[in-house]
Amino acid sequence: MRAGGRVPSVVAAMQSPSLALYDDGRVLTAVKETALQEAPARYELARITPAAVRDVVAAARKSGLLDPGTDFGTPRMPDLATTTVAAGGSTVRVYALDGRFDDRLTAPQREARAALRGLLGQAEALAAGAPRTPWLPDLVLVREVPPGRNTGPATVVWPGAPLSDLPAGELRGAGAGAVYAAALENPGGRWLVDGVTRVLAVNPLPVL
Repeated sequence: MRAGGRVPSVVAAMQSPSLALYDDGRVLTAVKETALQEAPARYELARITPAAVRDVVAAARKSGLLDPGTDFGTPRMPDLATTTVAAGGSTVRVYALDGRFDDRLTAPQREARAALRGLLGQAEALAAGAPRTPWLPDLVLVREVPPGRNTGPATVVWPGAPLSDLPAGELRGAGAGAVYAAALENPGGRWLVDGVTRVLAVNPLPVL
């Protein structure tokens, strides 16, 4: 997942992985947008063999890149995204992973960053050529965020259950897919809830 930089609070609340691999061979890939979207990520579902997923996870573990203390360095560039990689219970967060920002880092740091980019490229290529279909979640996280500079009234009625009925902000079942589909068409997350405008971020794959 790549997240961070200066983004509106509603966008920050909607940040979710660009790629998710599952043990059963499911691969979720976020559809790339040409510009910043104040809406949830739109995902496509593909299927590969479980063995292919196991192989790339094993390669990640064997590389040592996800070990605690791996030094990727921190480029001295402000307001860039942080890439989060999680596999097999290990997680690393690397600031400004793009190779354009590696110049002033040490040789070992540059090598680690290049290796991680290679590993991510391998994971992203797993579903290349596999049929893809639009994906709807059966669980979304709903979070209210400050309205920011956009204080205009909402025109879209909240399509989900009453917010008081969502324990920990979780919406499950068929209603989750319906709310997600509606959120894709409502950039900014401004909803009319019981006649009141509220900004609700709908996240289909929250990183908890």
